[in-house]
Amino acid sequence: MLSLLFAASLFVTQAPDTAHVVLVATTDVHGRATAWDYLTERAAPGGLTRVATVVDSLRRRFPGQVVVLDAGDMLQGNAFAAYQARQGRRQPNPIVEAMNLVGYDAATPGNHDFDWGVPELERALADAAFPYVSANLFRVPSDSLLVSPFRVLRRGPIRVGVTGFTTPGVMVWDGDRLRGKIRVERIEAAAGRTFADMRRSSDLVVALAHSGVAGPSSYDTTGVGAEDVAGSFATMKARPDVVIVGHSHAEIRDSTLGEVRYVQPKPYAASVAVVHVDMVRPRGREWQVGRIRSELVSTAEVTPSAVVEQRLRPAHDAVRAWVGEAIGMAIAPMPAATGRAIITPVVDWMLDVQRRRAGATLAAGPVFDLRAGFPGDTIHRRDLLRLYPYENTLRAVKISGAQLKDYLERSARYFRVDAAGRISINDSMPGYDFDLVRGARYDIDLRQPIGSRIRNLAVGDRPVAPSDSFTMALNSHRQSGAGGYSMVAHAPVVYDRGEWIRELLEEDLARHKLDPLHVVPSNWRIVPEMAEKAVFKIYGIELAPLPVSGGDSLLLRVFGTAGLHGRLESVGTLAHAMDSLAAGCECPTLRLDGGGAVTGRAEVPVLNGMGLAASALAERDFDRSADSLPKRVAESRFTWLAANVFDSATGHRPAWLAPRTILDTAGLRVAVLGYVTPDTKQRQPPERTAGLRFGAGELGLHAALAEARAAKPSLTILIVHAGDEELLHLAGELRGSGVGLILGGDGVDTVQTRIAGIPVLGVAGPGSLAIADLVKTAAGGVEVQTSIERIDPGPAPPGTHIAATLDTFTRRRDSLARRPVAQLKSPLTRTGSEHALGGMIAEARRNLARADLGLVREASIYADLPAGPVTLARLRAVEPAGADLVRLTLSGTQVRALLERALDAGDQPSVHLAGGVVRYDPRAPAGQRLKEVTLVGGKKVKANESYTLATDDATAAGAGGLTMLAAAPVERVGLLDSEAVAAYLRRLPQPVEVGASSAFQSTRR
Repeated sequence: MLSLLFAASLFVTQAPDTAHVVLVATTDVHGRATAWDYLTERAAPGGLTRVATVVDSLRRRFPGQVVVLDAGDMLQGNAFAAYQARQGRRQPNPIVEAMNLVGYDAATPGNHDFDWGVPELERALADAAFPYVSANLFRVPSDSLLVSPFRVLRRGPIRVGVTGFTTPGVMVWDGDRLRGKIRVERIEAAAGRTFADMRRSSDLVVALAHSGVAGPSSYDTTGVGAEDVAGSFATMKARPDVVIVGHSHAEIRDSTLGEVRYVQPKPYAASVAVVHVDMVRPRGREWQVGRIRSELVSTAEVTPSAVVEQRLRPAHDAVRAWVGEAIGMAIAPMPAATGRAIITPVVDWMLDVQRRRAGATLAAGPVFDLRAGFPGDTIHRRDLLRLYPYENTLRAVKISGAQLKDYLERSARYFRVDAAGRISINDSMPGYDFDLVRGARYDIDLRQPIGSRIRNLAVGDRPVAPSDSFTMALNSHRQSGAGGYSMVAHAPVVYDRGEWIRELLEEDLARHKLDPLHVVPSNWRIVPEMAEKAVFKIYGIELAPLPVSGGDSLLLRVFGTAGLHGRLESVGTLAHAMDSLAAGCECPTLRLDGGGAVTGRAEVPVLNGMGLAASALAERDFDRSADSLPKRVAESRFTWLAANVFDSATGHRPAWLAPRTILDTAGLRVAVLGYVTPDTKQRQPPERTAGLRFGAGELGLHAALAEARAAKPSLTILIVHAGDEELLHLAGELRGSGVGLILGGDGVDTVQTRIAGIPVLGVAGPGSLAIADLVKTAAGGVEVQTSIERIDPGPAPPGTHIAATLDTFTRRRDSLARRPVAQLKSPLTRTGSEHALGGMIAEARRNLARADLGLVREASIYADLPAGPVTLARLRAVEPAGADLVRLTLSGTQVRALLERALDAGDQPSVHLAGGVVRYDPRAPAGQRLKEVTLVGGKKVKANESYTLATDDATAAGAGGLTMLAAAPVERVGLLDSEAVAAYLRRLPQPVEVGASSAFQSTRR
């Protein structure tokens, strides 16, 4: 599999004046020595065990040429690291042992490597079989370097110099652990002299920079130095050749600043940077860099090294046992999912433990992970590790009323409000920097500008004055001013005993059972109500259903799903949730689907196992051939409904499709009708909907509604497959029609409202479940009470019928995914601006959609394609989005605008094109680079003529800045992106040979 990773064209034997070096780098691994997630108890992508396999393969391919490096933050960041540093210290440190087994040649410390203290870092340095390097870390008081400033490594005739730098922000975040022991020099000062020294003894200079490329620092830099300065290396007199960037958790595949090459692999060992450096030695001169090319190699599908796994097995088993230990009990579930939108018991408990321990008036802190929380049962240590994952200690500071307001105003920047009043999350501010304050009462008023959003601020029922004084408990990281909270960085510290917050929380859990009803709620909210609801929608928080009073009786419970779109791994969870909720109500139930669940005949048995009574027809149901839909309908145990679909010739309804069904449920007569968006006719190719007419709105349902009323049902339900706007508009047309409940959606957004007196529920795919209760009130009336239940994905309970059905389906699907669809003669890699892989995907789209042009964005191609058997599984790794293939109709003007935008994105086109040749001038101003576009066959693209373009639905919606496509007429092809490539490759002579793409041609060549 790994052969696809090496795109370098190399000589089998090197001439004396050429040499080749392969740099292999990781950064921000954060304790991921193994390929295991200790909090979810399942295999995880990334990990040093997978990196070992990549490195071994490279060393076999390039013997004596590989240098393995790490840019810091290796020793902290997950349960494995926490256990080794605190509870189960081993010699050597298993993380460092894994690095030794991988064969690292050099590394530099990151800021988090100091989180356990200087002695623990020094133990790790002593365990390393490779050198650590750093040019800006000094011991105090001797002012001597902590480790070597750089090392020179020999690879054949090449002297590879490696240095490292640590962001000076560590003096802010871990100042209490470093003060009096370590001094961190500003990176720029250390780098200038170090690079100059290295040039005298190195042919190739490499910098390991635990510092982002550029950007504002997250702390007050006075007397410390900027956080992210690696980009400044490119402007120095003496410069490195290659910089491995760390700290910022960004991703840089291959970027050049000045004459310096920058790369940054994904954190957690999710990818490895592989940099090929060709060295040349002109006659009579020194070695110099001839060419550099790099790529990021994903480790997601790499098999972990058996050798490294075996050596780490004792440590791995010990950590699993440790995180699995029971540490407490919760009387009821306490999820953190709502913590950034509304008062949440588990967050209040976490803050109150800190407030009480420090004896403070207030406590502040964030919700680190919305997926965290405690089950209503035994609490295991892994639950607490997920709720509080960081190695922070408890502190308390003395602040003024003005500082408290400034603190909350900083936190309130987390929400962004645009000119139209639409609320979103500020993507420049991580969620873990949105702090809540316990002990104060306040409103976050999103009608107000940034800096003036905190209203009605009070402590102890007394409005806060600027001159008031309070004590506030908070974590050591925040007390340093990190996250933009500079107002507390210099506040007097009144409590600091070096206590680890997670250990304090564990101690509290050991003392008593945790009951969310006994946690006194905090007192903050988002206002006005519409803003609060908008934030609820962002986080998928549904309003609680109206309780059934003691005098009411529950007549019927209706469950609704929608928008599964073939994601049947969630069906088991949905079915189990419906079973549990049905058992809880002790009443008759009905299960309905809003459509779009089935993408193929193989999935019908799974849907049958859910116990559905009926499903609406969906636009996606026409994605396959015209004769396959009636076959799927015939094989289903549930009824497919669409009351607004007619035979265009006779005006009658198709024989294979029902408009409605009447269900008798425990003495209740329920009429169920279906409706599919009329836009199906425009979105699908004409041959798919030939002979069918789609009625719109109430008029399309009029006859079926009359037939339903004649049956005198207790309740009439309309299940609709349409977007939320269309759903609400349709409800408005149905006032007085007799419809008592509308259920459906398209799996994108949740809807819970009433329109024209009709309850409307829209479901957002497999992660939610609609519930409608038909209740007879004490007064004798009947009403429908609604809610939407959030469903966490997971496997079906073992031993159930649906679990067995899903197992059969999954095995068959996986078998099909591994079945070869074609043979590839040579690997297709993502090397170069117009690589053959991108050109092949674009051509596959054009071919399958029968379009003039095919287009794929470079950003949507995630992996290379190796030589040999091509399977759907491998194609899905290349295009993991699973996007729908669509065909757009564009004018020539729109085609030119599209291509101009693609040429403006950077040094190379941001897209791959098939079906045409684009001539452009790369030196022309942005927006004026395109010279001409010629289609296959020689026809020039003209402004007023129409052309068809095949691409994916995300691109068609404007992804990648291609917003000019969003308004174009769109037609679904009925294939996913990977399916189109599979079908295309299957048609070609085997083994498939793919030539280089040359769709974009510079006029400057």
